[in-house]
Amino acid sequence: MAQRGGDPLARGASGAESGAGAGAKLGECDAACQQRARRAGVAASTRPVVAAAGTGTGTGAARRGTIRRRAAMRPAQRMTRAHVRGQSMVEFIVILPTLLLLTLGIIQFAQIYIAKNTLDLAAFEGVRAGTLHNASTKWIDCGIAQGLMPLYGSSDTLNTVKTGWLEAECQVGIGPTRFLAAYSDAFADVKPPPALLGGSGKSVIDLQILNPTAATFKDFGEIGLSTKEEIPNDRLMWRSTDVGPASGEDIQDANLLMIRVQYCYPMDVLFIKQIVQGLAIGANKMINNQTTFGTACYTSGGVPLVAQTTMLMQSPAKQSLL
Repeated sequence: MAQRGGDPLARGASGAESGAGAGAKLGECDAACQQRARRAGVAASTRPVVAAAGTGTGTGAARRGTIRRRAAMRPAQRMTRAHVRGQSMVEFIVILPTLLLLTLGIIQFAQIYIAKNTLDLAAFEGVRAGTLHNASTKWIDCGIAQGLMPLYGSSDTLNTVKTGWLEAECQVGIGPTRFLAAYSDAFADVKPPPALLGGSGKSVIDLQILNPTAATFKDFGEIGLSTKEEIPNDRLMWRSTDVGPASGEDIQDANLLMIRVQYCYPMDVLFIKQIVQGLAIGANKMINNQTTFGTACYTSGGVPLVAQTTMLMQSPAKQSLL
């Protein structure tokens, strides 16, 4: 038994020597790995240092190695975070002008969209007023001004000149203060009062009567009860459907009132006004589309909006009122 097992003390010494040799080899490998990591400019491996068996110092060595590796990583982490913060600031400064213009453009074109919907309503109000008053352009102007009132609804003070002009033209002089202020301001822009009344003489709209035309009156005009040439509006179902030679229309088409309204909406958003103004004027020059109203509107810092509406006449259209 003693010969086969050998001396226990000798076996323990041999085991300690082999453990110490293994620990030395691991330490050499660990040092070599750290040296290669330092040369490459990166942190050392995070593998814990394995202590040699029987030395009793493995835990302390691993802790010291971990502390050294963390200390080596901290400057690199700080540099990386500072670099990311600086890069984000540069990117924000580069994108800020584009983001600002996009936001302002959204605000301006939202206002233009609202103004276009308001103009559609104003054209409808105008053509309806015309159908009820013998296609009179005066009443069409009153209806258009009434439809444009939402764009003028922020004033609580009355202008006596504008209110008097509205009362004289549209027979409107009684109502809430804000209603009269908005209505009179809109009507003064649609149909400016004469220069003697303090008006500017420049209208913000351009009204065109597309139907009936002079050729329509030539084909279907009659002398009415008021001794003025007018297009008959009664018994249309029983009238002849022959097409007039001058207008190319029948009596049914002759009784359609069609108007086209252009409205110069003033832009007021910073930068977008100047950008749109420059692009529009340049585009008009390139395509040689120098319309008087549109060019004047762009030059004044506005944008021309267009609405077209058709409605059946409810009274005879009179040529003298167009």
